[in-house]
Amino acid sequence: MNLPSTQIRKLTKRHHRCGTAARALTIALVLIGIVIADGATMAQPVMRIATPLFVSAPGNPYQSLSLPSIITTIAVFDPLVLIDNDGDIQPWLATSWETEDGRVWRLRLRHGVSFSSGRPLTADAVVASVAHMQTPVGRAETVGASFIDITHAVALSDHEVEIQLADPDPLFALRLAVWRLPEPESWAQSTPADRATSVAGTGPFVPVARAPGSMAFTANSQAWNPPVAERLEILLVPDQVARLQALASGAVDLALDLGVGDRAAVENAAARLLRRLTAPMDYISFAVEHVPTSPIADRRIRQALNYAVNKTAITELLLDGYVEPVGQLAAPGAAGYDPSLEPYPYDIERAKALLADAGFPNGLAISIRVSPEGSDQMSIFQQVAADLRRAGVDLTVMLAPSGQKTTMLFAGDFGTELAAAIARSLDPLSDYRFRSCLGLVGDFKPFFCDAENITLVAQARAATTMDSTIRLMRQVLINEHQNPPGIFLWETLVLDGVGRRMLVPDSYDKYYDFLHLHQFGLALP
Repeated sequence: MNLPSTQIRKLTKRHHRCGTAARALTIALVLIGIVIADGATMAQPVMRIATPLFVSAPGNPYQSLSLPSIITTIAVFDPLVLIDNDGDIQPWLATSWETEDGRVWRLRLRHGVSFSSGRPLTADAVVASVAHMQTPVGRAETVGASFIDITHAVALSDHEVEIQLADPDPLFALRLAVWRLPEPESWAQSTPADRATSVAGTGPFVPVARAPGSMAFTANSQAWNPPVAERLEILLVPDQVARLQALASGAVDLALDLGVGDRAAVENAAARLLRRLTAPMDYISFAVEHVPTSPIADRRIRQALNYAVNKTAITELLLDGYVEPVGQLAAPGAAGYDPSLEPYPYDIERAKALLADAGFPNGLAISIRVSPEGSDQMSIFQQVAADLRRAGVDLTVMLAPSGQKTTMLFAGDFGTELAAAIARSLDPLSDYRFRSCLGLVGDFKPFFCDAENITLVAQARAATTMDSTIRLMRQVLINEHQNPPGIFLWETLVLDGVGRRMLVPDSYDKYYDFLHLHQFGLALP
């Protein structure tokens, strides 16, 4: 076993104070694939990462969009582009992109890039990827569903490809950040059961073994960005306390998705908490379409709830000032972002006046459906409830596992008037296909529909120039500020624990949902 016995004893001893369930998870961390199957020895140190989520089928780059679930994916597969912290598109596998009408796009691929098999990256990989995403299986996958508007792709040369869309999309290049290319040959020859270790990518690592709850990798000798580390293990540790204790003990070098409340324990272990950029933005949705007879159907009620939550106090006291309140569901750099849209100020008297004007001078009772991933999130919802209570609003917090909450969404009934939600702040235009009546399909009921905004969003989607899209989306966001679809909160905060021997690049917080794993290394004694 790769862990020294002293570390195991230390891990178990520290975790004893956290309860038997968490202790069992930590011991499981020691027992699952920490012993990797490739026969390597401790002469080559192993860089270990603990994550709360895996994609369900490692080796399939079409399954998910964001970290932490794609941590195994980005170790193996490169995206076409990156999005930096200013919202700008930066080249990665694609070095340029252009369109004249928003419908036909021409991409140029980087020269000198090979898959781990040794085969060169060419435009044929993009064509093959499009072909997969147009199959029934591909369309059902998360990434394929994001590119359902592609009609076909054709290779113009080894490093140039033309992609045609069914409708104009001036923001198509932005969405290339979630498109990762597998090698066509190994993808075609693999089955879902063996893809975890058989599909080649252009990323820094090659998967060599998969066990329940772990994956092992070695350096990709063909990588155009050669990794610093020779060996990598990614471990599935769903419990936040267990990830924290694994980091503190030295069992892992990087623990994804810790909380602000973990700061003292992290620093006591000579480790660090680093913020990681992620595209979602937190808000509390008004599920008006689920309960159209609820008081929240009244714009004044929705405005009152925004005034009643002291978001500045929550971000400063519970989130350590890492994030700030927002007044729109778009990030700086996103199409339509308007810096003049200020967050709703904390104003209890104004909230009470709006409630009274709407016919509720004595307040009202509503409920919210949440799926907290840790104690930090639950503390936030409890504080929101306490703030609303001061304005006369009795908020009942109702829990549901995230899977159940997703089922409730697509069934069109949370059983509550409010729900904790996230918005795709970098691509608000696409977000309306999910959370408004623009994307209404079958029995699915979105959160909130504004007839004027649906018209504007449809026009923005049909626009052929970026300027037109930006102008229309800015009006959408202005309208939303006055007719809020939810309680605006803040950019989603994600903190990772970096162990004392882990070396990470300065770019750690510079790109959305991407880590330059090739630059990660270990400081050896």
